[in-house]
Amino acid sequence: GSSGSSGWVAFDKQVLSFDAYLEEEVLDKSQTNYRIRYYKIYFYPEDDTIQVNEPEVKNSGLLQGTSIRRHRITLPPPDEDQFYTVYHFNVGTEVVFYGRTFKIYDCDAFTRNFLRKMGVKVNPPVQSGPSSG
Repeated sequence: GSSGSSGWVAFDKQVLSFDAYLEEEVLDKSQTNYRIRYYKIYFYPEDDTIQVNEPEVKNSGLLQGTSIRRHRITLPPPDEDQFYTVYHFNVGTEVVFYGRTFKIYDCDAFTRNFLRKMGVKVNPPVQSGPSSG
């Protein structure tokens, strides 16, 4: 039982940070509007766990802090027997957690470098929201 050098990189204390938004339907009496809510998605490569935080917005009058505690999250059907991995995350992609579609529009420099090292081609940041012009 000698411990040889494994090819697995130690991902200790490393966390990937993605910027995402959620389009939430607002049912108005007259019309249906969409409200954009912004989130931070944290991915921990050491154990494939995911944490979602909603940054608090001052004076928004809304209930803030919708968040998902850190744990592994299964893929949407029909792949619910599998868990999200680092390869499911990229700028410009969508991830579905519990029926909610989070649209990833950016990530930080560390995350970008990390994904590149994993062989992932990271997309450029997405202009979030409706573009004017």
